[in-house]
Amino acid sequence: MLRFKNILAVIEHGEPLGSEIDHALKLARLNGAAITIMETCNYLPEDVLFSLEGGSGRQVMKEFEDRRRARLTEVASRWEDLDPTLLLPAGKPFLDIVRRVMDAGHDLVVKAAEAPPTGSSRLFGSVDMHLIRKCPSAVWLHKPGADGRVRRILACVDLDADDALRQRLNTAIMEMATSFAREENSSVDAAHAWWLPFESTLRDSIWLSAGKDSVDELVATRRTEAEARFSGFVKRFAAPDIAITTHFLKGDPRVVLPEFCRETDYDLIVMGTVTNVGLPGYFIGETAETLLSEVSASVLTVKPEGWVSPLAAASQ
Repeated sequence: MLRFKNILAVIEHGEPLGSEIDHALKLARLNGAAITIMETCNYLPEDVLFSLEGGSGRQVMKEFEDRRRARLTEVASRWEDLDPTLLLPAGKPFLDIVRRVMDAGHDLVVKAAEAPPTGSSRLFGSVDMHLIRKCPSAVWLHKPGADGRVRRILACVDLDADDALRQRLNTAIMEMATSFAREENSSVDAAHAWWLPFESTLRDSIWLSAGKDSVDELVATRRTEAEARFSGFVKRFAAPDIAITTHFLKGDPRVVLPEFCRETDYDLIVMGTVTNVGLPGYFIGETAETLLSEVSASVLTVKPEGWVSPLAAASQ
């Protein structure tokens, strides 16, 4: 997989290391990529430090930083041949990560998904969602406790014949999915949801003089066009060493894609999160928002070419 050239591996202070570190290491070696390891940590307010007995706050902080650096150096020892850059910021973790990506030009962030709150069925926590919404690079969030093996990959594509930007985003999604499949010796499923917006309204409309047959013909035409477009797109990525199974789903993608994911056990879902680039800082599409709120698999999220982070837009 010769795609990523500047990888940022993120470790959360105090959390155990998982398979995400091994994947970041493997990707760096396969790609000949530069790699940075960042341990994130919330900052300790100055007033708390100065309130410690005997004015020892500065010394306490130094000892804390020394322990952090020793741990990170030990983690990085297995990556010695890659000469990783080590970072130990203390601030707001998502801001530290996004700013580093913008400053250093990282093209992939690899991170363990936050452990869900007790009683919550949602996999991704606050920092994760901030990265998905605001980080300009691809973001790979690993499901906690996953064994690291990527057996089944789902690529979610959203095809629109008149949208060149979306086509490029879909291409990036399929390229990443098939590249990972080659390296992991795994299979790829490609899913696309099509529908005729306001179909039920059209069928019930008293103003539609042609009646049911006209709507049926419109639906059939749209289905044929969408299926041909989807089939032709996926064929571009067919290869003897990769098995690609297609899933052509009818219905609102905000509904049918989450339902489909719940019914199938995927190890990794590759998806785009935004398609608009006209407005700086455009956040996340409704389909992506809904899907991310319901899936329990690891995800690799991709931004469209030319997308501007809201943090970059706010600083202009």
